[in-house]
Amino acid sequence: MAPSIAPVNIVTTLVACIFNVLNGYNNGRDVAHTTIYENSEVYSVRFIIGVLIFIWGLITNIYCDYALFALRSKAKQLESNSGQNLLQEITEDYVISPSGSFYFIPHGYLFELISGANYFGECIEWIGWAIACRNWSGLAFCVYVLANLVPHALDVHCWYKEKFGEKYPKNRKAIIPFLL
Repeated sequence: MAPSIAPVNIVTTLVACIFNVLNGYNNGRDVAHTTIYENSEVYSVRFIIGVLIFIWGLITNIYCDYALFALRSKAKQLESNSGQNLLQEITEDYVISPSGSFYFIPHGYLFELISGANYFGECIEWIGWAIACRNWSGLAFCVYVLANLVPHALDVHCWYKEKFGEKYPKNRKAIIPFLL
C-alpha cells in the first residue's frame, strides 16, 4: 500500500473507475471479438515485439513506483518524531518544506535520465499493448495514456526543479530520455 498518497476527490475516483471499466470492456471486446487474429499471429514479430515492450514497460513502471513509495515511506518516517535520528544517516538530496514535509530526489535506473520514470514505464506498457493488439481500442488507450501522462510528467519535472533548485540534476529530462 502506498504511504500517504494525497487525498483524491470522490468524483475523480468515480470517473476514473468508470473510465477503466469502459476501457477494459472496449479492449477486451476488441481482442476477443472484433479484431480477427490468425493462430499464427501469436508467433509474429509484431506481436512478440509488442509483448516484450509491454513487459519492459510493466517492469519499469512497477520498479519505479516501488522506488518512489520507498522514498515516501522514508519521508514519513523522518517526519515522525521517531525518525529524526535517521537524519544523520541520509545521503540522498532532500528538502524540507515549510510544513515539515521531507522530499527526496529519486535516483537509480531511469531516474538518472528522467523525472517521470514511472510514467515513462506506463507509456511504454501501453505502446507495447497497442503494437501487440493492432486494434483501435488498444491504440485509443495508448493515445489517452500519452495525452494524460506526458503533461503530468512535465509538471512533476517542473515541481522537482522548483523544489530542489540547484540540487536537481541539470541533464535530467521529464519523460523521454535525452529529449523531453
